[in-house]
Amino acid sequence: MFTFLSSLGPLNALALVFGSLTVFYAGRKVLIDNKIRKNGGVRAPILATNPLFGIHFFIRLTYLAFNNRLSDYQDYVYTWATLDSRDLVEISYLQGPEFHKAWSPFLGDSIFTTDGKQWSESRTLIRSMLINDRTIEIMDLFYRMALDITTEFLLGTSVNSPANPGQEFVQAFHEVQKYKILFTALAPWDMVVPSHRYRKGIRTLERFIEPFIACTLALAPEDLEKLSKSDKESTFLHNIARFPRDAKVIRDQILAVLIADVLATCGRRAAPMYEDLKRLSYLTHTLNETLRLHPAVPYNVRAALQDTTLPSMSPGKPPIAVLKGDAVFCSPLEMQRRRDLYPEPTDKFADPAIFSLDRREHWTPKAWHYLPFNGGPRICIGQSLL
Repeated sequence: MFTFLSSLGPLNALALVFGSLTVFYAGRKVLIDNKIRKNGGVRAPILATNPLFGIHFFIRLTYLAFNNRLSDYQDYVYTWATLDSRDLVEISYLQGPEFHKAWSPFLGDSIFTTDGKQWSESRTLIRSMLINDRTIEIMDLFYRMALDITTEFLLGTSVNSPANPGQEFVQAFHEVQKYKILFTALAPWDMVVPSHRYRKGIRTLERFIEPFIACTLALAPEDLEKLSKSDKESTFLHNIARFPRDAKVIRDQILAVLIADVLATCGRRAAPMYEDLKRLSYLTHTLNETLRLHPAVPYNVRAALQDTTLPSMSPGKPPIAVLKGDAVFCSPLEMQRRRDLYPEPTDKFADPAIFSLDRREHWTPKAWHYLPFNGGPRICIGQSLL
């Protein structure tokens, strides 16, 4: 073939290639138009009839994708799209060969890239690990996280206990708490309990906080006053040291706040169950509103198994035709921000563009208007965990 084109000369070869492509795309257009007429729908606005004419879309898409601005590209494409069919409608439950080809080097033949029996088997395999009656012990992590946050707030330095559970301060704090509870429960017989480890733990805690107290008290009062007003460098220690200037008083207050904050976070005796989490309405509203504005999968694609249509939003107008093999691109990120899908803003219902935890107190989204987990048979199997 290459030898034949070379024998024609540059101009003739170019003319032949261009003519062949023209005939191919013209014939393809006639074939598609005929299928659409039989389908009973109409063509959606055509952005490009071939890859060459659509190259500026690919260039824009590449630039915006690498700059984390895919939403801007979606808005740009919508300026070309029709208003007659803008609903998100599930065309099929298959991912299609093009999707598999693009994603298989990364995700292989997993639940996100397969169809049919292979997809069903992957879903069954993963579902078994996401059942609600599984219990995972995270109380210790919450305990250490609370300890980290509190020491950061009090002293400006975290003990980094999640990464170092065996850290001396963490062990001592746990030991002191345990013995103090025991002494309180046994009073007035607490003197019979050996207190060596209890006092050793207290001394370990003091060795950790005393250098911070000493450094703070070494500051001149005017420097301490200035530092306590800093948004970035101010700590509980800086603020409390402005008044007593007494190391023991400061030490006592720091340890009191430390134990109060940690117990307030992790003081519940009974382990929380899955049903308890579902009753945390404030947490649920936070997750729902976050996923409304920032869905984990902002864009999705589906391939049509057979010729079908997208319904028109304009009364009396024909539907948009979708032929077998067509890829339908949808965006929960864009759809869940559409103002026309929400009530008018009021004192009780904030603008849809605004993060509002009170929104769900007065409003429930309609079916297929809120899709952070997709919908239909391929709905995310992990949604029940939220």
